[in-house]
Amino acid sequence: MHGYHTATYESVSTQRFKLARTDTVRSPCVESNALAKIFDQKNVSMHEKAKLMRGALDKHFQQVRMAAAGQAFDRHLFGLRMIATENGLPTPEIFSDPTYSQSCHFRLSTSQVRSPFAIHLAFGPVVDDGYGIAYLIRDRDILVTVTSFNDCPTTDHDLFAATMEKTLSDLFQLVLALPPPSKI
Repeated sequence: MHGYHTATYESVSTQRFKLARTDTVRSPCVESNALAKIFDQKNVSMHEKAKLMRGALDKHFQQVRMAAAGQAFDRHLFGLRMIATENGLPTPEIFSDPTYSQSCHFRLSTSQVRSPFAIHLAFGPVVDDGYGIAYLIRDRDILVTVTSFNDCPTTDHDLFAATMEKTLSDLFQLVLALPPPSKI
């Protein structure tokens, strides 16, 4: 919709650890980028798109498992920054690097809500030029709430929601064409 990939925050529960809450899955990856590049191309077969989608899904599930197991990096870096701050130590240089700052400007912040009921929840975007996406996956549908700031000239939550609805419909067609996941 905006023509570029952006830093994306997807929360993952780390509740298996005492006093833990969440960590971050950074959804954009080489595999999802490959799918995004060819997604709307008519000359690419459904089989090829489905193959790329399987690769993107496998990578995403791997990232979720790693984050849930405490193997993501965002909370570790947060801890490093807090230790430095609380002990009057110099902040490590990574935190002043422009690439690190850009990677933490989460224009897309998502969170799955778990409930057996049809409830609508929402949260605001975490940056001025971003979107907040709350979603609830149920057996036969997905409930989604999209938020953005009305005064931001580069966001449009109505257009985002419409684009997301079409994309999810297109993805559903791809899911129907997916080969079964590997048993390995």
